[in-house]
Amino acid sequence: MLSRKLNRFFSWGEYFPNRNLYVGGGHKYNTRYKDYFSQHQTYGLEGKEHTYTHTSKDYKIHRPWDTVRFWFKINILAQWEFFTYRYLRAMDITTMAIVPASCATFSLIAATVFKPFWIYSGVSALVWYYRVRDKVSHPEFDELEIKDYLYNNEIVKKYFSDQTSYVIDCGQEYDKFNIDEYKEYSGSTMARLFNVDCNTTTGFLKMCDVNTDARMTVHFKTMPWSDQKYHCSHPFMFTDLWAEINCKGVYEKIVFIDPKKINKNIFIIL
Repeated sequence: MLSRKLNRFFSWGEYFPNRNLYVGGGHKYNTRYKDYFSQHQTYGLEGKEHTYTHTSKDYKIHRPWDTVRFWFKINILAQWEFFTYRYLRAMDITTMAIVPASCATFSLIAATVFKPFWIYSGVSALVWYYRVRDKVSHPEFDELEIKDYLYNNEIVKKYFSDQTSYVIDCGQEYDKFNIDEYKEYSGSTMARLFNVDCNTTTGFLKMCDVNTDARMTVHFKTMPWSDQKYHCSHPFMFTDLWAEINCKGVYEKIVFIDPKKINKNIFIIL
């Protein structure tokens, strides 16, 4: 009799019918068979049912970005996801020369007489990290500046409104290996040492309007530009901006910025 009760108490058996349902996503609120600290615990053979079902108000709001794991994924790891298809931008002469320099200094760290190499190794590694991170990061553009051009145009306002239109898709990428297209880059030895392209981008912006059912694709190109007054780079300099509108068989093409009329010199980024 005692052995039977012990067997019934310590075995999974029929007294734990809902354990797999709980673990597999079945009766979530039936916590009689919940595991604590990797051990199976119960309230006994005659466990009482819960008379209250928890709601969302009973739980503390959990923000995953408050945890170290998700912070690392969003702020650090996300920057390097672009490395898989944008790593060729980081293969300029300067960045690639830092790699053997870092390896040489790291190999001499163990030598006591070369203690200053700790500093050299750290500095070279940080320089390489920040250069590669900036090269492979996603390019940016000023969406508000594009919308200023759009909603100040009479043709666009016939089909689109700021209150009823929304963006359905967008994309932007660096122009690959176009260093010979701009004389500022092609004619400068310093620019070729630090770059494999001219840091120009090509992108698009697709929009839709709810009321008119119109579709619009905005095409744009950007280049780095320096304000001669303050000598600061401006990454949102649009050199080409035009849009295509399709609405119930009607096609419209609007040119906002003509690249032939741009008289600004490109900014050399080192």
